[in-house]
Amino acid sequence: MITKVLVSGILTILYSVSMFGWGRMFETVIGFRLPWPLTLIHGLAVLLALGGVLNLVGIAYAGTLDAIVVLGLGLAVLLPWLALKSSAIDVKSLMPSAQELRAWAIPALFIITVFAFIDTTQVPPSAFNFHDDFEKYLTFPVRMLATGTLQAGPFSALGGQTLGGQAFLQGFVLAHWPLGTVNAVDALFALTMCLLLATSTMWKVGMPAWLLPIAPILVVVINPQYVNISALYTGAALYMALLVIPWSVRGHSPSLPAASVGIIYAGMVAIKTTFLLPVVIHFLLASLVIAWSTRRLWSTIVWCAQVGATSLLFIAPWLGVHFSVWRGLWSVSAPLGDVTESTVVAVPAAQDLNLFSLDPIFYGFGASQAHYTGAILVIVICTLFILALFRYSKAYDSGSSVPWLFVSGTVLIFNFLAFNIVLNGYIGRELALRYICPIIIAGLPAIIAATFFALSRYNGNIYRTKILKRITIVMVLGIVGAFLPSTAARVQQAVRFGNTLSFSAKASRPAYLNYNRYVFSPSAVAAVKSLQIQVPEGEPLLAWMSFPFHLDFARNPVFDVQPGGLSTPWMDFPLSQNPEATSNYLRLKEIKYVAWQYSGFAVRSEASLSSAQSWAGNPRFLQDTHDLQRTLQFNQALVELIKISEVIIDNGAIVLFRIPE
Repeated sequence: MITKVLVSGILTILYSVSMFGWGRMFETVIGFRLPWPLTLIHGLAVLLALGGVLNLVGIAYAGTLDAIVVLGLGLAVLLPWLALKSSAIDVKSLMPSAQELRAWAIPALFIITVFAFIDTTQVPPSAFNFHDDFEKYLTFPVRMLATGTLQAGPFSALGGQTLGGQAFLQGFVLAHWPLGTVNAVDALFALTMCLLLATSTMWKVGMPAWLLPIAPILVVVINPQYVNISALYTGAALYMALLVIPWSVRGHSPSLPAASVGIIYAGMVAIKTTFLLPVVIHFLLASLVIAWSTRRLWSTIVWCAQVGATSLLFIAPWLGVHFSVWRGLWSVSAPLGDVTESTVVAVPAAQDLNLFSLDPIFYGFGASQAHYTGAILVIVICTLFILALFRYSKAYDSGSSVPWLFVSGTVLIFNFLAFNIVLNGYIGRELALRYICPIIIAGLPAIIAATFFALSRYNGNIYRTKILKRITIVMVLGIVGAFLPSTAARVQQAVRFGNTLSFSAKASRPAYLNYNRYVFSPSAVAAVKSLQIQVPEGEPLLAWMSFPFHLDFARNPVFDVQPGGLSTPWMDFPLSQNPEATSNYLRLKEIKYVAWQYSGFAVRSEASLSSAQSWAGNPRFLQDTHDLQRTLQFNQALVELIKISEVIIDNGAIVLFRIPE
């Protein structure tokens, strides 16, 4: 166990140094030098931008990713050396002081403990999400390394739920280590970045050394509602950087460098499209602060244009990767067809949202909506503290950091309202709350640091400052205490069952764990390979299977099917159950072979999909309901298509058939 943790630690340091090199190169170009944790975030954003280019060109192979790591290591050595050589800076001055080392001792020990615990219990985890992960998220990096690109076709969730940024990052792990370890990208590496950034930020703003451990503790105790291996802490790290960069820039007036903002915006949207809303909210509020601070309309317009241009520059390659799929938005090659009443299941209306409900949420490990609302209330109070300090202190002016400190709080409040109130009726309250978790994880440490920063700059009544500090500390400890039971439950599940999946009742069942072991077994691999060998090499294959990542994507162009892909606006597959229309559509895509898994542990049977019991009384997951509807219609279309097709193999679980000419 110790050896495993040491190896993981060395690899984490290696990749971090490479990322630091890319981040320092970016900062050298834009002319800003930030603290090293923020440089790591810049490096992460640069990698995501490179990922879009590599996938667009079609060269995102393992060797290319290794070259990126090596180049980053070279930059991490070369750029600091050149900077020291060209200046009179004493190397000793760059070393941490004894006071800083003492202050970091306990937080560092906590971070190392968290790292070791996750590495030993969850890398690889005993269980993945048998739908989200097995059907799509594990398939994405496998596809990329095999074909050099994440272009996946119209049936995939790629281009809709994600542009592929997280899969690109997972490719660095999958290039050399087993498939099950890809969760290390978010659950281990990105979480560590969040812990380091939170601790570094609070130290920089003058947090007392005895209270500094609260920084990483805050990040860990908030239940992230971990459901799959998509971006969670990766998004939190990027968003935390957005919040703290304006008051971390040394030697410059408080501001947000447009290039820095643009590349982070692009990175967030690339890893998961649900981060688009937080990006838009941040951009709007940041624009208002720029306008207020400068009092110049033209300067504000220029800043907004620069941010927009840099965001577009870095996200454009990712958009190009999926452009061929998005053309379905205006394609008329195959109409959706009529959907009969028999194929439609009524979608329940959204329930009233109770922000202070103490009822345990589905993914909460005992936590409730009130826990997250409490975290937002702390953010609201801290934001009011900052506003009051700004109002009553003569030391603050329009050029100070305070407007940006205020933005750190208001951005989080608007995000919470947007997700939990505006989107509640569209995606359901459980999903809305889950999607806001990375923003809360990023924002709570940031606003606490912002509050202490504001208090350190306040030149008014000292007694008032002490009172506000004590109130802030009490609120923080209250949030930690409130989330401790759910944290304990997550730790217990990790120790006993080797995972922290938030649908804990299912994720701890022996049948579920046994199925996860089977999926990665040689027999599961052999079953998929023996089926694919029946398809001529080079022939496109439509695959609707429970674990398609065992397919050889280099041997055959694979159109893998995912419920999230079936419900995209550009999906033009005919759902009318007309087999002729279905076969015509597939022939237009040059697809002759179809592999459909209609039976198995993870298969959504027609009976379960068509039964209102599947989601009756559970309107908390409206978006999931929509995906299941389209899945039911797609399955029924395949049932009809098989009747006019040539069945090649039917082993009782998977059928491979060839559609008629």
